[in-house]
Amino acid sequence: MNRRDRHPDEAALALLAGGDLPLLERWRVSRHVRGCEACRTVLEDYRKLRQDAAKWSGDLDPETWARLEAEMRANIRLGLAAGRVVDGEPAVARRAWPGWRVAAVTASIAFVFGAGVWLGRQTGTEPPRAMLASVAPVVEAGAGGLALRSTGAALELKSPEGSAAVRTVNWDGTARARYFDGETGQVTIHQVAWEDSDAR
Repeated sequence: MNRRDRHPDEAALALLAGGDLPLLERWRVSRHVRGCEACRTVLEDYRKLRQDAAKWSGDLDPETWARLEAEMRANIRLGLAAGRVVDGEPAVARRAWPGWRVAAVTASIAFVFGAGVWLGRQTGTEPPRAMLASVAPVVEAGAGGLALRSTGAALELKSPEGSAAVRTVNWDGTARARYFDGETGQVTIHQVAWEDSDAR
């Protein structure tokens, strides 16, 4: 229907005459036709034309009808595509982001930003490594030997220069290093363990 004069266009009347108009549109156009003499006349002309075409159809063989039907369907599709281009509508509709998706993304970004600001403004916090070193002792096994570090104090057992060592670290907080002296044939074992005096 055209909004200026509220009359249905010719295509809507032709589709109504053939019974091919969608339900809601059929109801709107039928309601208009009941009150508009000009549109009712055009609709009756289309219905008569359909009846005449049905009479003429007996003269054509089924192959001709099939070819005509295929051509008409192709022309209808072409016309609809051309109408979309002329009207400026995209041939393929793009999906717009629903408002709830935009709101969810915005809320997530605001939450992350707010958490970063809040965590950044806390005072009196130490870096995690310094905090860990001040609370719990650390047992280390490295190329230079074994070490036990706790609250700023350290105990280090250095390995002899150039000696081969086997180092092991256990989950219970112990570290062990074995050194073999090739000249004397002696094996030296260093073991460092941390024992919690509060656990007793």
